[in-house]
Amino acid sequence: MYGFGCPMLFPIASFSFLVLYLCERSMLFYAYKLPPMYDHRLSESVLNKLAFAPVLFLFFGYWMVSNQQLLSNDNLSTVTNGSSVAKSNHLFQSVFTEQGWEGLEQPMGAGFIILVTLYFLGEPVNNCLQKCFPSLAIGDVEIDEEIDNYWAALDDEDRKWSIREEENVRAAGSFPILTDDQKEALENTPKTTGKTLQGVHSYDILANPLYLDDFQYVTAAEDDRNEMIIDDDVEEGNDAAQSDVVRICLNLAYLPEKEATNFTFAK
Repeated sequence: MYGFGCPMLFPIASFSFLVLYLCERSMLFYAYKLPPMYDHRLSESVLNKLAFAPVLFLFFGYWMVSNQQLLSNDNLSTVTNGSSVAKSNHLFQSVFTEQGWEGLEQPMGAGFIILVTLYFLGEPVNNCLQKCFPSLAIGDVEIDEEIDNYWAALDDEDRKWSIREEENVRAAGSFPILTDDQKEALENTPKTTGKTLQGVHSYDILANPLYLDDFQYVTAAEDDRNEMIIDDDVEEGNDAAQSDVVRICLNLAYLPEKEATNFTFAK
């Protein structure tokens, strides 16, 4: 708003944004237990507010550049005594005179008028332009991320997780999660040379680190899984069962009725 008359505000604002960015990044990695759950509404709100920022900049910039007393001491009015009011000779009526459109005043004023028109009447103007020039209309945009099929797009860590979990659940739970064709595709499809999937790669609830932590589940993809699990008996060969029972219970509804009804929670 005041940057045109006081340019020092721009580096100050840039420095404040840098400090804010570094603080937020540090807090995100080292302090926040659960990051704030932001969604698209925050971005839309910021963009809507920033759209009005150039309007304020041009309006106040025009008013400052048209005030001759801000530009030169030669335009100061004489004050005869301390109680006298200094006359700025800067009146709104100057907008309608030739003097109000000299030098930088012309682009600043013209830009302000154009942006105000677009801000408040942008949608009707855009609709009119699209009717006159149909090629300006933006239709549905098909997003193509150039990503390979699911099995090929798995990175090494996600592929290892899926294979180990499938093998473990078939051995410990005696039921599959993937079909035989899916398992074969998982094991034999070469990894893509392009982009791989990012974030949680599967709809499996235990692939999500938040649920993984809530269920205190130790994945079968851990090489030292048995050493990471401690149960309440002295036998060391059955420690993994503490996590396996979590997997079985989460899939209990998908077991055949005979197996599900006969399932017990005994050690």
